[in-house]
Amino acid sequence: MLIEDYPLMRWRMERAAQGRGIYQELARVGREQRAVIDSVLQAVREQGALGAGSLTTRASKAGPWWDWSVEKKALEWLFAAGKVTVAGRRGFERLYDLPENVIPRALLEKPQLSEAEAQRELIRRSAAALGVATEKDLRDYYRLDPGDAKVRIAELVEANELAVLAVDGWKNPAYSLGEPQYSLRARQASALLSPFDSLIWERSRTERLFNFRYRLEIYTPIHKRVYGYYVLPFLFNEQLVARVDLRAERAHSRLAVHALHGEGTPLSEAAVHSLAENLRQLANWLGLAEINLHGSAAVLKAPLAAVSAGPA
Repeated sequence: MLIEDYPLMRWRMERAAQGRGIYQELARVGREQRAVIDSVLQAVREQGALGAGSLTTRASKAGPWWDWSVEKKALEWLFAAGKVTVAGRRGFERLYDLPENVIPRALLEKPQLSEAEAQRELIRRSAAALGVATEKDLRDYYRLDPGDAKVRIAELVEANELAVLAVDGWKNPAYSLGEPQYSLRARQASALLSPFDSLIWERSRTERLFNFRYRLEIYTPIHKRVYGYYVLPFLFNEQLVARVDLRAERAHSRLAVHALHGEGTPLSEAAVHSLAENLRQLANWLGLAEINLHGSAAVLKAPLAAVSAGPA
């Protein structure tokens, strides 16, 4: 999210501080562990950006991902409530600092919007980004609660800011900022999409728009995987045309392409060359010297040879 959007999220921080909605469990830590809360907050004040690992008093080694120490829970409650913020990361570990050390003063000093005002603005932004969207699409963009979103959408419809639409093939009503705008200009763009890219983040919307069913299969047992362990969709111009199963094999300084799955029709020559360029860019960005092709990805061999490797 843009740092300029920080004031639009203050209402959510207030809810966290009050223990409302999804923040009940974190707020319980805030109520029951005041000594720990005060201790970690004082450490951040005195030492600057800190990770939870440097504050933990737990003797045993941490378990799985969500096996949080009480200090980590305290920091996460302080973060959700806006008392600290994230200054950066050390690997996967968040580094927490005081907001005034991270957030520009002009943003911190902005007058606070009411919940309703902030939520309406978030819905407007969602609608501007999505173009035409259902109620679920609009609320999911900023992870708004269903009850809040329905009220704010109704308010914007009543104010004639949102138009109500019927879209062929969609079961639910759709909305847009005023009348939908039609563009005859084709989008000449291509990209390998992260599993968390906004185009595919809300999976049901991606299926409605592109007839493209996407699931991240990292947590799927091997015998049940359809496309592979870590598969990136490939966007070519205005269509999702393929899926690429990739690994960064850092020990060998290579990007391994284990499989290429086309969507229905074979990839055009232009799409294949564009995919090769995207793979080369990805390898360069990751600092990997080689691209190793396996199985169905062998079709990329000649296009890759024509793409400059650049500095690894």
